[in-house]
Amino acid sequence: MASAFDNVFVITGGARGIGRATALELAALPRTAIVINFKSSKTEADATVAAIEELGATGLAIQADLSSSVAAKTLIKQVVDTYGKITGLVNNAGVYAAGGIEDVTEESYDYVFDANVKSAIFTTAAAAPHIVDGGAIVTVSSVVTHNPFPKNTVFVASKGALEAFTRALAIELAPRHIRVNAVSPGFTGTKELAPAFQEFAVSLTPFKRVGTPEEVGKAIAFFVGPESKWVTGQNLIASGGIGYTL
Repeated sequence: MASAFDNVFVITGGARGIGRATALELAALPRTAIVINFKSSKTEADATVAAIEELGATGLAIQADLSSSVAAKTLIKQVVDTYGKITGLVNNAGVYAAGGIEDVTEESYDYVFDANVKSAIFTTAAAAPHIVDGGAIVTVSSVVTHNPFPKNTVFVASKGALEAFTRALAIELAPRHIRVNAVSPGFTGTKELAPAFQEFAVSLTPFKRVGTPEEVGKAIAFFVGPESKWVTGQNLIASGGIGYTL
């Protein structure tokens, strides 16, 4: 099936926060279609699609719980049936859950790993055969894999798994010139960052502020867009310098 679009991007967790900011950054590219996946908030997803289309791109929102391999395959089939191809995938969907090793239960482990790891692996497995040669995959990790904080044990482990997955996939897909990279945000001003945590977050960064979704979205858009043809297997830490002050 021939596609009318030069760029077809799929962004999981694309209705708000970093996913939405990435979508709006990519919407400026010509002849672009952007598919955002969301799990629960149709209102936010519809608003993001409207914002994408205001910028001149074509937008589509698809609801799915991507921790199910069947749902991931269904999502990708709908994208390919609609647009004919995929040029870039952003694995942004995920959750944060605090807790130390003494807090781990089978349920808490599954909650984090289903959302953060299974969703990325299942979506990538479904999408990879349809990503054009020379396309790109970006996985969103976290600065805490490099600078962990107490009481984040399972969350850190899930993001570490994603970074290992990214490196392995970069080698696996290199024969097709598909670039696979990760972006690790620091503390970012999204709904997931509790107001009570902001002062602590600000104290850790040399810039003395938290990042914005738009700043992280620009980094992701660079990796998944056409300007990073010679970069693969990398992890960009977009944290405002967290680590230099620890």
